[in-house]
Amino acid sequence: CDSGTYSAAGRRNCSSCDSGAYSNAGAAACTACDSGTYSDAGAAACTKCDLGRYQDKNRSEGCVDCDAGKYAGHTGSTRCDPCSAGYYASSSRAQTCLKCSSDWEGAADAEMRARYHSVEGASACNRCADGYYMHSGDCDVCPNNAECCDGATLQSITPLPGSYRFTNTSKRVYACPMVGNCLGGIRPQGQCLEGSEGPLCAICSSEFFMHSSGEQCEPCGDTSFLASGLVLLAVSVAVIIAVWRRTCLVAFYHARKEQLDAIGQRANSFFVTMQILLIYQHTRIQVGGTQVPSPYDDFLEMLEPLTFDFVTWVPLECMFNDRSFDHLDALLFETLVPLGLFALTLLHTVVQRRMHPGKDPSRPMALYVQALFLVLPVISQRITKSFSCSFYDGRRFAFLSAGPSIECYSDRYWFMYAYGVCMMLIFPIGTPLAMLTMLAKYREHLNPVGMPESVVVQRRKNDPVLVEAPIVSFAIIFRPKWWWWECYNMVRRLMLTCMVALYDTLPSTTVFMVAVSIVTLVFEREAKPYIDPFLSVFTYLAAWQILLFILYCLLIDANFTDGSQSVIISSICMLTNVFLCLVVFFDTRDHVAKRKRQTARMQAGVLDEGGFELNSVYSASDNGGGGKATQRVGDRGDGEAAEGSGMDRMGGGLMHNPMTTAAQAGHGGGPTDSKPDREDERAGGRVLKESNSHHGGIHDGHYEDEPSSNGQGPEVGEGGERWLDPKNLV
Repeated sequence: CDSGTYSAAGRRNCSSCDSGAYSNAGAAACTACDSGTYSDAGAAACTKCDLGRYQDKNRSEGCVDCDAGKYAGHTGSTRCDPCSAGYYASSSRAQTCLKCSSDWEGAADAEMRARYHSVEGASACNRCADGYYMHSGDCDVCPNNAECCDGATLQSITPLPGSYRFTNTSKRVYACPMVGNCLGGIRPQGQCLEGSEGPLCAICSSEFFMHSSGEQCEPCGDTSFLASGLVLLAVSVAVIIAVWRRTCLVAFYHARKEQLDAIGQRANSFFVTMQILLIYQHTRIQVGGTQVPSPYDDFLEMLEPLTFDFVTWVPLECMFNDRSFDHLDALLFETLVPLGLFALTLLHTVVQRRMHPGKDPSRPMALYVQALFLVLPVISQRITKSFSCSFYDGRRFAFLSAGPSIECYSDRYWFMYAYGVCMMLIFPIGTPLAMLTMLAKYREHLNPVGMPESVVVQRRKNDPVLVEAPIVSFAIIFRPKWWWWECYNMVRRLMLTCMVALYDTLPSTTVFMVAVSIVTLVFEREAKPYIDPFLSVFTYLAAWQILLFILYCLLIDANFTDGSQSVIISSICMLTNVFLCLVVFFDTRDHVAKRKRQTARMQAGVLDEGGFELNSVYSASDNGGGGKATQRVGDRGDGEAAEGSGMDRMGGGLMHNPMTTAAQAGHGGGPTDSKPDREDERAGGRVLKESNSHHGGIHDGHYEDEPSSNGQGPEVGEGGERWLDPKNLV
């Protein structure tokens, strides 16, 4: 028999093999085809299944196509293999599977294809890869503060700990302002820690309060807040003791007045600097800034009481049983208490003025202004934060940025808005203007027109009008023409602590802070407003500290520093602050002693041992060159000034007077040399003639007429004072 046919023994004819079997020539029987092969009737051999087809049975007359999601990658397959995860086969009879990340035809481009994924045996890329979630057939990027595992959908987006999602259809997940309150994940009991509730879990439930750390709500029975409370208690006790021992403290102060004043002025500058840094740190964190690494962060936390934010120290929330203590409550507390104290102080001033008409009763008001100086940035920042709203989920939700417990555009919000506008006019705007107005009342005494600066500084110390006006303590430490500098300082503080709160993004906040700090730094350097040059240098260094801290925070937020490098920079910043703190007390004794010596020399320059009155010449220059010395009015003998010695000849003797600033010759016709000194002490080329009148060893600032050496009589300066031309003295 031929191939494909067979004949059994005793048969006369050859028969064809059935389908699924084959035979060779001369075969007595047909052989069944193995799995993976097939044959038609009368086949001389079995045929292997094509690619994309399989046969898992023997004696088959055909092959089966692989289903979608499976493939047969070689001929004669006995089964179809499912596509691996991340691959797909969209149609049957697939010879191979396609990769979702590179071949999925459902994506618009290669970037979109990379987002897709599939399970094993998938006929389509209907899942999203890690970091993406499926929504309306598309794979979207997983939102920040959330986790999207392989195959995530819009409903299964998982918030990370410290994050909050408003609904299971929200496409955004928000960082919680109180990170400890937000548990994250998908939980049956909700996203908030026990004791917290509301949007962003930012509301403490009844009998819970917000811990001073600002991370989570604590039970009202918790005593961890006492650390800050003890600081407040210690300050209160110190104030009570100070009032009780007022007489002793006043005597102690007068005995060490110069030294204590120097310490107080530097301490005030250090306090202002640290308060700006602390408040900026809080503001920057609220708009998305990165926490400053240790050890500087620990150092700033230790100085937290310098902010004087009493609301964060005392658990006022525990006083409310029916609702939480929100931003409006804090605003009312921090504004009405100072206003109440102001009303009491004003009442006391009015009563004292009527009871004692000839006495200035403004000392309590000056003390009130000094106390307000400490808390004004915190109050002003609270006011500034009463307007800005944050929108969530495409403006579906709107809450106050400073306190999500207040829903924007509600009746409570509009009341707070109107009240905040009024308080804005009173505190951040009204307080500097009020101080400027109060100081301007004494401007003629603080900066008399046409009088040299050095003389003005000495006169102000004994001016009875200024002595009886405590408010001028804010101006007396500044050079005469900068008598309003404390008002500028107040505006500068408010710009760096209050106005910055108007910006709601990290870039805008940083740009504003850098711009203001640079401008004020340059202004501070050029003005040199303080009488004490050491204090001017100290405040200039403090301004640099603020700018460097802002730039350091910029590096942190830009991820330019990390690891050990960040710790090193943090340590350097901390050491600079410690250095400023030490400088408050460093070298104060030597500095005060030097100032006392200068004062004594100045007094000696007004009246010497022989009873002769001296002329103080300011920035006067004759046709000579070089020397600096002094000249006695009505001196005897020839006078000669020397640059190196600072001495002038009187009747063959030498007298030293180092406090004068220009040289002049004696009546005897001796030569003289001088050169210009400070320009701001010029008086139109004229010399001030001071009298011999003294009180307690200090010159009283009166003036008397004296004919000039040319016989033309004295010249009259502005305000009626008598001046002498230094060139006419020769």
